[in-house]
Amino acid sequence: MNGKVLTVFILALLLQSCTQPLSSESFVKKSDAVSGVFEFPIDLSDTTGVYDIYLFTRVDRSAALGLDSRIPQKIDIRWVSPAGKIWDESVYMDMGDFRGARQLYRKGLVPAEDGQWTLKIRPEEVPSSFRGIGVICERNGTR
Repeated sequence: MNGKVLTVFILALLLQSCTQPLSSESFVKKSDAVSGVFEFPIDLSDTTGVYDIYLFTRVDRSAALGLDSRIPQKIDIRWVSPAGKIWDESVYMDMGDFRGARQLYRKGLVPAEDGQWTLKIRPEEVPSSFRGIGVICERNGTR
């Protein structure tokens, strides 16, 4: 009997390790941006999933003392669906200090299409102390 329980336990662990992670994180350095655009692949394969999307930044510690991180900066955002459809919008974001800034960008996002999306972010102004932008995508349940 103990062998069967152990087998079931091991199988349960293996099945759990095959599930999709609940969150993913990606960071693009300023030097890797193409013409000022920071590009991120976002896996939204589960159309029954509900997602929260966060943006975060980092700036150099030495220059952060002179940077007023409370002044929001305009950033242009473009979503490109797996089928090539495009959605554009502009939002404002604090650039943060040397500890960074993490802000909720979209809560409860339900993808119109399943698959690999592309998120393109273009800040209107990029301070010299700016290191880059990151995206966190958290799967927050199902609809």
